[in-house]
Amino acid sequence: MNKYVLFLCFLYAAFLGSCKGGIKGIDSEKAAKSNEKNYTNADGNFSIAFPSTPTVTKEVVPTGAGEIAMNMCMYEESKSKVYMVAYSDYPEGMITKSNAVEILEGSKNGALNSFGKCTVEDESKIEKDGNPGVYFKAKSTENFHVIYHLYIVGNRLYQVGLLQDKEYPPKGEIDDYFSSFKFLKK
Repeated sequence: MNKYVLFLCFLYAAFLGSCKGGIKGIDSEKAAKSNEKNYTNADGNFSIAFPSTPTVTKEVVPTGAGEIAMNMCMYEESKSKVYMVAYSDYPEGMITKSNAVEILEGSKNGALNSFGKCTVEDESKIEKDGNPGVYFKAKSTENFHVIYHLYIVGNRLYQVGLLQDKEYPPKGEIDDYFSSFKFLKK
C-alpha cells in the first residue's frame, strides 16, 4: 500500500477525531507550490523547513460542526517517508465551547485510531508561543512510525507530522523538522 495514501487516511482520521463529525464528501484542489526548502504559507500563518517542495492541497470536509477546510502541505520523500503540516479553521466560538484540551485529545485519538492497533511510545502536553499543544510518538503493528505535534491557535488546529515505516527517523532529523515549525508574526 502506498504510504502516502495511508498517511492521508491517518490525517483525515486525526481531523475527524477533533471534529466529532463524519465525512460526507471531499472536494480537492491543487494549490501553488514553493521551490524553497524553508516553506512559508502566508494563508496558514506558518513556516517550516521541508526537505524539498511540498504538495499543497485543500480538502473541504463536511462534519457535524459544518464544512471545514483542511489545508495540507505534504512532502513525500520516498514511498516510506512523509512530512506534513495541515491546518483547519473551526467555526467561531467552537473552541470556546469545547476546550482546547478536548480538541487536541480528540485529534490525537483520531490519528491513533486510524493506525489500527498501535502503541504510543511517548506523549506529552506541549506549547508553542503560548499556544497549547500535544506531542505523541507511536508505532503501528504494520510497522509505521509517527511523530506528531498538534496545536490550537485561536480557532485553528495545526497538525505537524512525520511518518516513516520500519523505524523512526534519526533524532536529529526529527528535532530539526519540528523545531523549524514557526507561527508567522501578524
